[in-house]
Amino acid sequence: MNRNLLLLYSLAGLLAASIAPTSAQVVEDFDIRFQAQQNGGIQFLANTTMYCGGSFNCTDAQQALPFESPQSNNNNHNMQYYDGDDDPDTWCSSSDSLSLGTCAEISFAGLYWAGRLGNGFVPNEDLRDQVKIRANNADPYIDIEAEGEWEFNASGVANYCCFADITDWVAGNPINARYTVANVIATENNSSWGGWVLVIVYQDALEPMRNLTVFDGLAMITMSGGGSNSQVDVPISGFLTPPNGPVDLQLGVVAYDGDRGEGGDQLGFDGAGTVEYISDATHDIDNVFNSTHSTDGVMNPWREPAFNNTLGHDANVFIPDNSGFDFLTNNATDAEIRITTGGESITVQVITSVIDVYEPDLKATVFIEDVNGGIAEPGDILEYTVVGKNLGSDAAVDVYMEMGLDLRTSFVSGSLEWVAGPQTGWMTDGAGDDEGEYLVADELVRVRVGAGANALDGGLLTNDPLGQDSVAFKFQVELTDDCLLLQCDGTLTGAAYIYGEGDISGNSQFNDGASALVDANGCPVDEVTVLEVQTGVCPPVAIEPVGTTCLGDNVALEVPQFEDNPLAQSLANYTWTGPNGFSANAATAYIADAAFDDAGNYLLEVTFTGLECLLQSADYELLVHEPDPSFDPPGQQCLEGNSFNFVGAGAQFPGAVYTWAFEQASPPSATGVGVSDIAFTSGGWHEVELTLNEIACAASVVDSIFIELPPDLSAFDIEVWPAAGCVPLSVTLADAAPTGELDYAWSYGDGASSIQDMPLHVYELPGTYDVTVSAVSTGNCPASLSFVVEDAVTVYPAPQTGFTISPQVVELLEPVVEIESLAQSTSTVTYWMSDGGSLGQPNGQYIFSDGGTFEVIQTVTSPYGCTSTAWGEVVVNGTIFHAPTAFTPDQDGLNDVWLPIALGVTSYDLEVRNRWGDLIWSTDDPELPWLGESAGGTHYAPNGLYLWKVTYRDQLGYPVVRQGTVSLVR
Repeated sequence: MNRNLLLLYSLAGLLAASIAPTSAQVVEDFDIRFQAQQNGGIQFLANTTMYCGGSFNCTDAQQALPFESPQSNNNNHNMQYYDGDDDPDTWCSSSDSLSLGTCAEISFAGLYWAGRLGNGFVPNEDLRDQVKIRANNADPYIDIEAEGEWEFNASGVANYCCFADITDWVAGNPINARYTVANVIATENNSSWGGWVLVIVYQDALEPMRNLTVFDGLAMITMSGGGSNSQVDVPISGFLTPPNGPVDLQLGVVAYDGDRGEGGDQLGFDGAGTVEYISDATHDIDNVFNSTHSTDGVMNPWREPAFNNTLGHDANVFIPDNSGFDFLTNNATDAEIRITTGGESITVQVITSVIDVYEPDLKATVFIEDVNGGIAEPGDILEYTVVGKNLGSDAAVDVYMEMGLDLRTSFVSGSLEWVAGPQTGWMTDGAGDDEGEYLVADELVRVRVGAGANALDGGLLTNDPLGQDSVAFKFQVELTDDCLLLQCDGTLTGAAYIYGEGDISGNSQFNDGASALVDANGCPVDEVTVLEVQTGVCPPVAIEPVGTTCLGDNVALEVPQFEDNPLAQSLANYTWTGPNGFSANAATAYIADAAFDDAGNYLLEVTFTGLECLLQSADYELLVHEPDPSFDPPGQQCLEGNSFNFVGAGAQFPGAVYTWAFEQASPPSATGVGVSDIAFTSGGWHEVELTLNEIACAASVVDSIFIELPPDLSAFDIEVWPAAGCVPLSVTLADAAPTGELDYAWSYGDGASSIQDMPLHVYELPGTYDVTVSAVSTGNCPASLSFVVEDAVTVYPAPQTGFTISPQVVELLEPVVEIESLAQSTSTVTYWMSDGGSLGQPNGQYIFSDGGTFEVIQTVTSPYGCTSTAWGEVVVNGTIFHAPTAFTPDQDGLNDVWLPIALGVTSYDLEVRNRWGDLIWSTDDPELPWLGESAGGTHYAPNGLYLWKVTYRDQLGYPVVRQGTVSLVR
């Protein structure tokens, strides 16, 4: 071991403490945001979100390197947002790329953003605690909201800074992604600034072990107000550097509003009793905060835009030369970071430290070989080879290794042997006599390894980053032949544990089961050595019932395979589930007094104490059985010569037995699914019982068959309804007390017949009729009879009708007719007229009340109550016409118009002519009077005698023509 290569002991934690008397400039104390001791490092991704736009000398100002001209400041320019993407939802954006090794994994990702607000209106100022970020240009933005926000006043203007932990999101992205941050709020004005930093802490097994710490807070340094404001000291403590050898460190700082053209600002570190100020290829010792983004003096190359002068935003990682222990000495436990200024305002938000740690990195790898060869099977002998390595930067002392035996294996006595290392040969099983032993009570193999190891203490294991210097031992185990355990989990894993202490630090080291296995890129893998055991020779796990599963039985379910596997039985944990919320936790599941709703699927899940597996679930479909015998009773037979066949059904399982019992039969019992030639000895109902016995469960069913006796037939009462009536007469015939055992035939006595049980017949002729009834038995025993019901039906004749009307056509003014009956005098006669009137005697006179054609209906009722009707018709002419013979149209209100009376006319045409035949006046409206005018009303007709002629149709539609004279006198 070369102790001169050791750089640092252990950084247990960089803790923030109270600052020097200038603490009034610390807005927020610097505290540890994240800390880890691991292989890896810290990277800054950073960029500005402002640029000088089109102002004078802008391009030269932003491209100038720190020691070149022009030395421009943001105070010299009217700053504007820089928007480098093509997204319409962003008003500013910039990016930087992460560049890590293949084995790197993200441990922490903290996003910090800040900007100058000024003292005026800033668009979207309320959104300053929100930004957008994306990984790679093709990805969509996500919104980030600050977990912490700090507002502060610097140089008399308002500023702010924010933080958000986005570790989970960054860890899910490709390890080397381009991150774009957008919408960082700042004022677009003279002296403005704005930007962001993504602080990445990563783990990488191919890099040295380091202590990685991220501090954040808020400190302002300014010349305003005097010298007390120009310096801030941030003390850190809680670490111990190694007692000798190199001590290397990296220091990162994120600061705002540092001016390229203003000097006097410094970054100092005091870990050796004197403040030493830092500089590098891009930072003068008196102008450290010079608006740059760099690492170890080299500008970060992947930024877009890649301004050499960010005009107000600093994010730099410094790697000072500590070869002379000027910054940090051996055995140091505290230090102090100092930030000063001689002429400008500076605000610091983030400080990071990376200190190399020299510790052992212990790994233990297990290799498994089946001594029997081929595929591992239950009962085989397995050989475990355990290899220990120290891949760290320091040797380990008091090193020992342990490997616990899998409960599915048993140690083979006398098999513990050295394979590589200072020691050789065999080791005994017992403790206290050599470096190794098998502890029976703990089922644990323990071996003390390394140079100087003995029966009590572990030895020294030198460090070799390539793992060439290692120790190894082997031992054998016998694989159990307990199939249940192997069916539950047939995979054996080889994990061993190695313990020791750092040779210099004295810190305890432990691999927590990690092996030295790596992937194709040389990166550590989480897997350990595994061995798959072939369990195809093992019988499947199955549940079987114990005893019967009949309705009402006590049912037991168990896995017989457990009886042959005592080890599995001793470690098993049972979980039964089933219908109706059934659960049990014993080896056997009991269902008491099984009911039908207990039937269904019962599932058994088995775990084993000491194994993280679930035995493949076994299930059993429980049928709570009650046999369900059935048979269809044969149809009834006549007693004489009866012979029955029976067929049983309902069996669900092979070997079912059917047993029959017959009441008053020969034979009285029989066995078999089908039996025949069973004869019953008496009439009536007889019970038949069928018993089905299967899988030790029995059930019976009882049904009946009927034996008929020959019927004793005799004449029976007949219902005739009605028995008498007028022709045509509808008569219904029926058995007065039907038994349902007869078929009927009827002869009506008029030549017609029927075979319906209850026929309906219409007699068309008057008379008295005998009815013949025939009946035949419908049962299995034949019988018949026939008898006559005399005078069963009487049909009365219809009465004679007829009458005369005289006259049949009358005038409305004389609407009288004479009616005379032609019916027999013994009958009752009435008349009904369609004008609403009636006549209640056979002969008489009737006066109509209106004009028209009227029906006269005669109703004749015989002494038997039979009725007949006859029909006649009378025409009453209802038309009246009368024309006055003179009128005097002198307008004295008396007889001024000539208007004939025309009632009941259906058409009308009236003309008035003079004695020479000239038409004087005409109308087709019977209600329009003649006023004595002529020539269409333009002249008065002279006095004289005028001829009129009317043509109309009367109420019956007959045409009528009348004419006469009328005298006109004025």
